Amino acid sequence: VELPARAPEYAQVTEPIHPAITEALERTGRRRLFTHQAAAITAAMRGDNTIQATSAGSGKSLGFVVPVLDALCRDPHATALFLFPLRALANDQ
Repeated sequence: VELPARAPEYAQVTEPIHPAITEALERTGRRRLFTHQAAAITAAMRGDNTIQATSAGSGKSLGFVVPVLDALCRDPHATALFLFPLRALANDQ
């Protein structure tokens, strides 16, 4: 099934993001965030649980990476560990 293309929808994160993260996003061409990215980042930065369910290649990773990097920039004692099911990802993509 082929679906017609839709125009992208953008939104702003409503929580403050560390300036180093904002600069990195802009430097890498991510000046505008898709609505699902902004909603996930905002929710995570508020401490809310969130689930993103969008197609492959839609930028879901920013939804959890930005809040983690923000926390790491703000707290020199913070740590983070990302675990990925590599075999599942390899088979899916």
